[in-house]
Amino acid sequence: MSAPDVVTASFTYQLPPPNGERAFQTINANPTTGERHRNTLRVNFDAPVENIRGREHTYTLDNAGFQYARRPTNFKDFVDDKKISEEYYPESEAIIKELTGASRVVFFDSSMLFLSFWSITRLKSAFNSPTPS
Repeated sequence: MSAPDVVTASFTYQLPPPNGERAFQTINANPTTGERHRNTLRVNFDAPVENIRGREHTYTLDNAGFQYARRPTNFKDFVDDKKISEEYYPESEAIIKELTGASRVVFFDSSMLFLSFWSITRLKSAFNSPTPS
């Protein structure tokens, strides 16, 4: 059975505080409720999500706000922040400029996520599992 072209998914957005304050959310959850204190409003809604496999080339920054590209890299040391900044970012910047015509590229939120072998194995297993019917 093939995947549907469009599915409906639930999304949660956080809206800014209605009184104009700066948005915040506490790190630790309330031990009784399990909720984290925040001053933002959460809005849930359903929206269609389209499977664009095989049509990625039709989506561009101009018509969709994003675009797809595949470019191989020889960079492998994603645990060394210094090497990432000195080697991977310049390579990525050049590719982004080439593909988009951008004159400037700014990298932000380059948080490192370290996964254990166990986590990687579970992720691979999940992505290689058949899609539930």
